[in-house]
Amino acid sequence: MIAHVAQETPGLAQPAIDYVLDGDAELRRIEAELAAAEAAHDGSHIGELHARLHEIGGYAARRARQRCSTAWASCNPTSSVRWRTSPAAGACA
Repeated sequence: MIAHVAQETPGLAQPAIDYVLDGDAELRRIEAELAAAEAAHDGSHIGELHARLHEIGGYAARRARQRCSTAWASCNPTSSVRWRTSPAAGACA
């Protein structure tokens, strides 16, 4: 899957990593469904959702996006922005 990520994140209170992860609609949808299934104690659905998270690489998504951002930041040490992403960051993972 290839995603497009803007050159700069807007000024938000939200951590940049969460802003990037929000771009993965399927990941966020599954996470929301999982939270609802856990609240409802729906063990069968919880299992299905964990399997789906595994299929889409959801467990590694945060770490992969953090690696991309760290790589970008190390190449741009003079940046005054707390965290930025390159277009390639969406292709990482």
